[in-house]
Amino acid sequence: LTVDLCRNVNFIHGQNGSGKSAVLAAVQICLGAGARRTHRARNLRELVRKDSASQNISGAKVRVTLLNQGEDGFQHEKYGDTITVERSISLHGGYNGYKLLDSDMKEQSRSKKDLDAMLDQLNIQ
Repeated sequence: LTVDLCRNVNFIHGQNGSGKSAVLAAVQICLGAGARRTHRARNLRELVRKDSASQNISGAKVRVTLLNQGEDGFQHEKYGDTITVERSISLHGGYNGYKLLDSDMKEQSRSKKDLDAMLDQLNIQ
């Protein structure tokens, strides 16, 4: 699923059960929130859909791409005009964590400390 948002204000609307809060929870998780903070699960693994149609699922990845321009940009010389945050959730012992990707989608960091510094610099709470 890909959700393209505009630069300014975005409204996500739909009928009950259409996935509005799932989109918000994905953004929260990707940008550093714990599973309990989403009010949808007690741990990250509970957020990965598991049903009879998805028996071979090994985990999930969520990506959020942020603009990184202007005076408030975060390490622009390193990341460029966009920063993509990728959060991996493994169900079977694989990599669980964050990756910060530059404008060319090359990994620049796996540090939660760097993620927190970037969110602080871009004034994202």
